[in-house]
Amino acid sequence: MKWHHASGTLDQGLDVAGNSPLVWISFWCLFSALGVACALLVLKPLIGIGLITAIFGCCIVTFLFAATLNGKVEPVILTWVLIFPLGYYFLTFPPRRAIVTLDRVLVMVLLLAIAFAPRHLSQRLPIALRRFAMVWIAFVVVALASLIHASDIFA
Repeated sequence: MKWHHASGTLDQGLDVAGNSPLVWISFWCLFSALGVACALLVLKPLIGIGLITAIFGCCIVTFLFAATLNGKVEPVILTWVLIFPLGYYFLTFPPRRAIVTLDRVLVMVLLLAIAFAPRHLSQRLPIALRRFAMVWIAFVVVALASLIHASDIFA
């Protein structure tokens, strides 16, 4: 903390990200988009509701992506729990013989969070958990090896 004698104020050294031009540009773009969405809500309610939903969805996805890149998985897991009941119906592609599902996306996001987690905050795994991880890796290798000989995997 610094005391400024001229103004008689105390500077606590808080780094405010609001001074960045990128933050202001993002704010005004979001503000303008919400203004347009509110105007459409009055003029054409269905389009307005869809646009507001899309804006908030993009904000949530951006937040989850930023949290993942910082190694924080709690928001991602809570979001997964929240959308789990309808997730398989709406978030499955293609609908028949799905390749992309909610659980597969969650696993990929968790692996991404592990890759980008800060090393100085990580803790060593207990020995029992490391042994279990080695057994699980062996199981995955055997399962993948058995997929090579499966004839109807791509049918």
